[in-house]
Amino acid sequence: MSIPNPRRATWCALGAVAIWSTVATAFKLALRDLDTFQLLLVAVVVSLGCLTAVLLAQGRPGSLARTPARDRGRALLLGVLNPFAYYLVLFAAYDRLPAQVAQPLNYTWALTLSWLAIPLLGQRPGRRVLLAGVLCYAGVFLIATGGTVAGFTAADPVGVALALGSTVLWALYWLANARSGLDPVVGLWWNFAGAAPLCALAVLLRSDFHLPARGLLAGAYVGAFEMGFTFILWLSALRLAPSAARVANLIFLAPLAFARAHPLRAARGRAAGYRGGPPSDHRRPVVAAGGRRDGQPAGTRPGRAGLNRDDRARRSPVSGFPERERNPAMSRIRTLLERARRSGLLSLALMLLGMLAFRSAVADWHDVPSGSMQPTLLVGDRIVVDKLAYDVKLPLVGTVLHRRADPARGDIVTCRSPADGIRLVKRVVGVPGDLVALRDNRLSVNGQPVAYGPADEAALRRLVGDEAAGWAFANEELPGHPHAVAFAGGGRRADVPAFRVPAGQYFLLGDNRDLSADSRWFGFVARDDIAGRVIGLAGSLDTGRGFRPRWERFCSRVL
Repeated sequence: MSIPNPRRATWCALGAVAIWSTVATAFKLALRDLDTFQLLLVAVVVSLGCLTAVLLAQGRPGSLARTPARDRGRALLLGVLNPFAYYLVLFAAYDRLPAQVAQPLNYTWALTLSWLAIPLLGQRPGRRVLLAGVLCYAGVFLIATGGTVAGFTAADPVGVALALGSTVLWALYWLANARSGLDPVVGLWWNFAGAAPLCALAVLLRSDFHLPARGLLAGAYVGAFEMGFTFILWLSALRLAPSAARVANLIFLAPLAFARAHPLRAARGRAAGYRGGPPSDHRRPVVAAGGRRDGQPAGTRPGRAGLNRDDRARRSPVSGFPERERNPAMSRIRTLLERARRSGLLSLALMLLGMLAFRSAVADWHDVPSGSMQPTLLVGDRIVVDKLAYDVKLPLVGTVLHRRADPARGDIVTCRSPADGIRLVKRVVGVPGDLVALRDNRLSVNGQPVAYGPADEAALRRLVGDEAAGWAFANEELPGHPHAVAFAGGGRRADVPAFRVPAGQYFLLGDNRDLSADSRWFGFVARDDIAGRVIGLAGSLDTGRGFRPRWERFCSRVL
């Protein structure tokens, strides 16, 4: 355990909180272009790189290999708690709640940390600390409710539970780490190493690898300053503080404290005390009486005469003098890579990297979360996307290397919504240059009305389920792609005046014409935002009936 140092703990905690106060904008920017799984993977990988850079800068990457097996396993398991589980729960809370409610609720982790430290670490904060916590929580409660207590009841109870639950995960992680005997950087490195494969697996199963440059930059900032470097400061503060409450409540007062304390000026003042020379344990060897240096026998001189047997064995074949290790850090990295290869970790990492590259550039698969494409695609379908249908892209990066073809009228494609960046599945009904119109939900292309024929409405209602009881169905004879469409009623922009699709843009519609947010709402979709063409279904689960498999839809084509 570290020796308590309240002053240093306070400065470490203030530094961490000051950095944390800058990541909110990056967090919002990242979520415009990335989903929660993608953001978590990018942030974890960047954080792992930051921690590795710190170890290399300190000249001790070998400390990872020297970590006892028991401590290493414990640190890997803690990585499941944070960053993996904590950030997934936190992202889900932000998805359900307004930011002005989710953020204050999440900030109650400071109180959760202080109070859980009492039974878990045996710490007993004084009355003033507890009173400060209660007052801070009261302020957070007022912010979350908009100043009215009655407003709290209007919040989403599931979202509130997720936000508060994330504080427990966060507090348990830091309290468990505070009891660890591992060096902070080494322990955090193993935490993130344990979370990285889980994040990659989550992206493989639940997301895709379309990563816009803006999202990557914002995610990298989150990884470096929400996690990596800042986690080191915060863990150091917890280990140096005599009580977790001493530093935890700084999350509420840090902006004011940081502005008045001028930590940079204080740091310069402390640094000035060392201008007379470095600490004594780093002094250069002093020549003693008798012509010898500290630690060197009298009468010996550096050079060939003073070489021991091991030094002579390492002489350079060219000069005859001992050969120095030119780059000790690279030697340690090679050793770590060799050990990873022997243990199978390197093979696992290469396999995950290959799967991610395959999903990002060759083929992908996604769940269908909504009914906007019913009856063609149902909620619970698992679609297969051909990412080579239109473009050959550089894996993982997304840079277009070669354009193979353009989306055709009638193709079912995946794309990013121009409104909010959410992944969509829609049908192309208008290509560049087309004259498109909708009248009474009937489509017209280039002045020619699309024919509509009768459909087997009873079979389609059974296929969709109970929600389709009052719907009307028809077969839309789009040239080359005849398919069934649904009309649920309500007239979601059933009439659209004729318009010309501009160059480089596409007009997309959902097959469920009255329950689809598509180009009628967010406008045209750019060619570069279309990721691939849906070619079939991998499987399907009926989410409304206990996730029963729809066996007839497994490995089937879609039109």
